Amino acid sequence: MRVLHIVGGSSFGGGSFVIVQLAELARQLGWRVDVLCTDHRFQQELRKAGAGIVELDVIWRDIRPIRDFLGMWRLFRFLKRNPYDLVHTHTSKAGFVGRLAAWLAGTPAICHTVHGFAFHEASPRAQVRFYAILERLAARWCHRIFTVSEFHRQWALRLGIGDERKLAAAPNGIPLERVRAESPRDQVRRSLGAEPDDVVLLTIGRLAPQKGVEDLLEAMPLVVGGLHGRRAHLWLPGDGPLRGRLEQLARNLVISDHVRFPGFRADVGSLLAASDIVVLPSLREGLSIALLEAMAVGRPIVATAIGSNREVTGEGEAALLVPPGEARTLARAITRLIASPALASRLAGRAREIYLARYTEQAMKKSYEIQYRALAEDASARCPPRPWQAAAKRGLDVMAAGAGLVVLGPLMLLLAAAVRATSPGPVLFRQWRVGRHGAPFRIFKFRTMFLHAPDVRNSDGSAFTGPRDPRVTPVGRWLRQTSLDELPQLINVLKGEMSLVGPRPDQPDQLRFYTPEEKLRLRVKPGLTGVAQLAGRNSIPWTRRKQLDVEYVRKYSLALDLTILLKTIPYVLLGHGVYGEDRGLSSGAGQ
Repeated sequence: MRVLHIVGGSSFGGGSFVIVQLAELARQLGWRVDVLCTDHRFQQELRKAGAGIVELDVIWRDIRPIRDFLGMWRLFRFLKRNPYDLVHTHTSKAGFVGRLAAWLAGTPAICHTVHGFAFHEASPRAQVRFYAILERLAARWCHRIFTVSEFHRQWALRLGIGDERKLAAAPNGIPLERVRAESPRDQVRRSLGAEPDDVVLLTIGRLAPQKGVEDLLEAMPLVVGGLHGRRAHLWLPGDGPLRGRLEQLARNLVISDHVRFPGFRADVGSLLAASDIVVLPSLREGLSIALLEAMAVGRPIVATAIGSNREVTGEGEAALLVPPGEARTLARAITRLIASPALASRLAGRAREIYLARYTEQAMKKSYEIQYRALAEDASARCPPRPWQAAAKRGLDVMAAGAGLVVLGPLMLLLAAAVRATSPGPVLFRQWRVGRHGAPFRIFKFRTMFLHAPDVRNSDGSAFTGPRDPRVTPVGRWLRQTSLDELPQLINVLKGEMSLVGPRPDQPDQLRFYTPEEKLRLRVKPGLTGVAQLAGRNSIPWTRRKQLDVEYVRKYSLALDLTILLKTIPYVLLGHGVYGEDRGLSSGAGQ
């Protein structure tokens, strides 16, 4: 499997961490994985996970229709030149552009993760309707949509963004290693100006409008005033477009001495261990990674009562929930936890229990693995040509095979006479082969071996085709060299058992050597010629031939068939790849 995650120009954040985990999952499954992104910090994390980077600047956060269309077209051309088995898009903008490009490119499996809709619970109804229309349109261009919570899945169902089969909840998860403290608690507190008895509030996240940090800053004077002598600190690690504005707001509220902006910090576990309460005042979220981090280490939490927060915390079993955008209510919840250590401890304990039961890295990866495998299986079922393509392919087969039998009829009669005159036995060699969906049929060829010649195989199960094979007659050797022994298969094509182009048909007992992926070659009719014949025919290993056949099935188009037919003519005339190597011989049943 070749997998491409499409993110575009989004900055590194919680959703990016999920994508890094999914890249690790793909590598654990033995798949090749690339990520299209332009954020340098994000690229560094992906390289650590062993993912490849596609540095294609085609998706941007701001909406500019003409530029966005050109970006989509460049992405489409890239996917046509570099086909992937599965394309997985992320974020609203990349999800729209990426899904359209992948759909136009004919990617077998396309999926999208909703890390958060472009609208939220408090959005105006007209805005929700507008973006829901766009999401319903984009849903037509993919095979699965993942939501990071059941809340968002149910919301998408109500809005008509996909159906029960297309929508699947795959909640975020994090490893415990991510929140392991690297430095002692007291050392971290001292480094950020907090004494052992001070109260430390921590908010982790990008300093962006949807995080609601302004509400928390407005709540801080009430929190500070209600501590009766104890000193309070608010740590706001991270960066984002609102940092300058938030620093100015802290000065205006005269709380600069209580607020720290440490910038980007990789030691999330140490900050959590050094804090007393985690406060998450988000106005909207998909499923907050910061919330899961606080739950994993068992910290008391105050969070807004948005849908995914309610779901994750068990409707307030594991945190104090407050309405978003209400600074006074937020301040009261914080001071309540500070004044009630027993309540804080109970909530923290329940939060860790819920995390361990539902939101670990293993749980998230298992959800995606199941869905990825289902997508791959569904993609396999979509591999055969579409009805109009199948009809056109059959029409081409009938016309070409019919014309070939008429034009080449005299030559075939001469060849039949030569076979009969030089070797006793029937003119035609007939043998059971495997057709589409494993259906058996009798293949026709001019006989090239002496009568009752033994069936000799290579150790990998493929037929032996050495240049000095003693079983082959002198006329048969010439027929093989020129590929004229295959002409009677035009009858098989006319009967509908074969096609002009497709995988070469194997014998029934060879199926036991097939891997599940190699069985994809059985989803189309076998052919007289194909990609594997042009790539080396019998001179390349049988396993490689099967791989090339699978690629042909996945990339099928009428244009590809015509290209193969045109390239086959000089290839056959020059006699390339007629004979294979001796790869360890074994004798089978006689012909």
